[in-house]
Amino acid sequence: MSVARNIRENPKLLPGGDATELTVSAALNQKCSSIEGIEKWPYGAAAIAFEAMSKTLAQNCGVNIVI
Repeated sequence: MSVARNIRENPKLLPGGDATELTVSAALNQKCSSIEGIEKWPYGAAAIAFEAMSKTLAQNCGVNIVI
């Protein structure tokens, strides 16, 4: 009941299930592909870290992760 009331009073929702993290990871991968050399390493590492959070969440829910 409180959820319905809160949505009615403040109709703002964020996507769940790590959708935000996967979007950030995709943006970092895109940025990484536009950079050459050692400068792209931090972007790639951060993208992998964001993807790892999503994989961990899925595994905790019982999904069989194929790498």
